Amino acid sequence: MKALQIALPLLLPALILVHLLAAPYTKVEESFNLQATHDIFTHGYPLSSTTFPAHIRSTYDHILFPGAVPRTFLGSLILGHLTHAFLHADLFGHARAFGNAFLGTPLHFAHSQLLFHSLVRASPQQTARFILGCLTATSLLRYARALARAFGLATAGWYILFQATQFHIPFYATRTLPNTFALLLTTEAARAFLPVPAGAATWRTRTTKGIYLLVAAGVIFRAEIALLLATQVGYLLLTRRTTLRTVILAGLPAAILSIGISVAVDSAFWLRPVWPELESFIFNVYNGASSEWGVSPWHTYFSSSLPKLLLNPLAIPLIAAALYLPATARNAGALVIPQLAFVALYSAQPHKEARFVIYAIPPLTAAAALGASYVWTRRARGVLYRLGSLVLLGGVGVSFVASMGMLFVSALNYPGGEALWMLHQRMNWEEIDVVRVHMDVLSCMTGVSKFQEEQPTKPLWGAGDGSLLIPTAQRKGIEWHYDKTEDEATLRDPAFWEQFDFALMADPSKALGNWKVTEVVWGFAGGVEVLKPGECMMYGRESVASEVLKLAWDYGDVRIATEFLGNYEIFKDAMRRSVTRGWWVGPKMEHKIHIMKRMPPGWTMP
Repeated sequence: MKALQIALPLLLPALILVHLLAAPYTKVEESFNLQATHDIFTHGYPLSSTTFPAHIRSTYDHILFPGAVPRTFLGSLILGHLTHAFLHADLFGHARAFGNAFLGTPLHFAHSQLLFHSLVRASPQQTARFILGCLTATSLLRYARALARAFGLATAGWYILFQATQFHIPFYATRTLPNTFALLLTTEAARAFLPVPAGAATWRTRTTKGIYLLVAAGVIFRAEIALLLATQVGYLLLTRRTTLRTVILAGLPAAILSIGISVAVDSAFWLRPVWPELESFIFNVYNGASSEWGVSPWHTYFSSSLPKLLLNPLAIPLIAAALYLPATARNAGALVIPQLAFVALYSAQPHKEARFVIYAIPPLTAAAALGASYVWTRRARGVLYRLGSLVLLGGVGVSFVASMGMLFVSALNYPGGEALWMLHQRMNWEEIDVVRVHMDVLSCMTGVSKFQEEQPTKPLWGAGDGSLLIPTAQRKGIEWHYDKTEDEATLRDPAFWEQFDFALMADPSKALGNWKVTEVVWGFAGGVEVLKPGECMMYGRESVASEVLKLAWDYGDVRIATEFLGNYEIFKDAMRRSVTRGWWVGPKMEHKIHIMKRMPPGWTMP
C-alpha cells in the first residue's frame, strides 16, 4: 500500500509526458503564447526604455502577426524565463551524461527508437511545454493532496486515477493556451476552497487566497472566469462560509493589482496602452465576433463537452451518487454546485469550446472520486460493494483506452509541423547552402512554429560569452529563410514565388511556376479506414516508400523511414506486420501538406 501511495501520484505527470511526446506540435489556438515564449526565450528584451520598443518591433512575431485581439504576455514571459533557465543549466545534458554512464547500451537503443526521436525533435519548444506540463501536474497533485486532507486518501487516489485517465486535461496540460495558464490558477483556487479542517482565521485566509487567484485568472488570462468567481463566491455567501466584507476586501485589491500588472506588462510588449482581456471581452462577447467561429446550442456543454471532458463512463453517475448520499452530499455540493452554475451561465455565450469550461473539471472529478471512495472503502461489507469496486476499476480501464485512442487521432492533426520537420531532415542529403521556404496558412495553423525555424546556431540571450548555443541546423552552413505571406494579391504574383527553393502547400496548384511535389504529409480526414491483408496502405506496393520500410525493418533502424514517411506510417506498418497480420482499422487519412521543390526553368512534369 505504501508503494502504491508513492507510485500513484507519478501517474499523472507520466501520462502528461506521454501526451507531449505523442503530439509534439501545436495548433493555431496555441500560436500566440508559443511564439511569444519563443521570442522571450530567444531574443529577450532590453531593460532600457529607449531601446526596448525598437527591439520588440524588429524581433517579435506579434508585431507582424498581431491576431484578431491582443493577448497577455504574462504567461509567456514566465514560461520563456523558466525555459531559458532550464536550458542554461543544461539539465538535458546532465541527464544524457547520467544515462550514458549508467545505462550504456539500453540508452543507445532508446535513442534510435521512435519515442526518444520525438522528444529531441525541437528541444526548446518541447522544454517549454514540458515545464508547463510540470506546473499543471503540480497544481493538480497539490489539489489531490488537499483532497486527501479534506476527504481521505481513498478520495485522493480515485481523483488521481480519474484525472490521469481523462484525455483533455493531460492533453492541454502542456499546451500554451490562455486556458492552460488560467487552469493553474483556478485549480489552486479550488484547492483553497476545499473544506480542509482549520480554524476560522485559517479558513478566512484560504478564502481570500481563492478569491485572489480567481480574480487574477479572469483579469489576466480568461475573462469568462469572472462567471466562475461569481458562482463560487455566491455559493460561499449562501452557505454562510464567508462574508460580503471578506469578499470585497479580497476582490477589490486583487482586481486593482491584477489590472495594474497586466496593463503595465502588456502595454510594454504591445507598444500601446492595452488591457488584453478587456479588449478580448469587448471583441468576442460584446461585439459577438466569437460567433464567427461557430455557434452551438445552449445545452452543448452539458450534453457533449462535460461528458467528453470527464470521459469515464461512471463519472456522471458517481457525481450524482455523491450528491445523493447523506455521507457525501454536503461536500459534493460544495464541489459541484459552483461549477455547474458557472457552466450554465457560460452556456449563454453562443460560441462554445470544451476548453472554455475546463476549469470545472478538477472539482467535478473530485466529486466523482467522492462517490467512488464511498463504494471502495465499503468493499469488504458485501458482494454489491465488491462488485461495484470491480466496476470502478473497469471504468478506469475503459477511460484509459478511450483517452489513448483520442490521443492517437489527435496526434494526426499536425501536418504542418510534420512537413517542416521532414523538410529539415531532407536537407541532410541536399547540397545547398541557402534555403528559402514559403509556408502556407494551413501549414502555419497545424504545427509550424518559430521554435522549429533553424539557423546554423541560435544563441540564447544572456549568454554573453557565447558559450551557450543551441545548435539547430541539421548541417553546418545552411542559412534558412522562412516566409508566411498570406496576402492573396502577393501570392498571385508569379515573381513572388521565384525567391523560394521549397514550399509547404495544402494546394500545390497555388505555387506558381515550375514546382515538383517531393513528399506529401498525411493528416486525419475524419472517419475510419479498414484495410485487409495485402491491401496497400497509403502507397503502392512497389513504391519507394515500401523499399524504405523494408530496409528499416531489415536493419532494425526506423530513423530514416520516419524522416521519409512520418511517425504514423511507421506505427501503422509495424502494427500490420507484427500484430494484426495485415489487417488495419484506423483513422482515415488524406493529403494535407505537399512539400514542394522549385525546379529550373523549362522543367516539365515527367
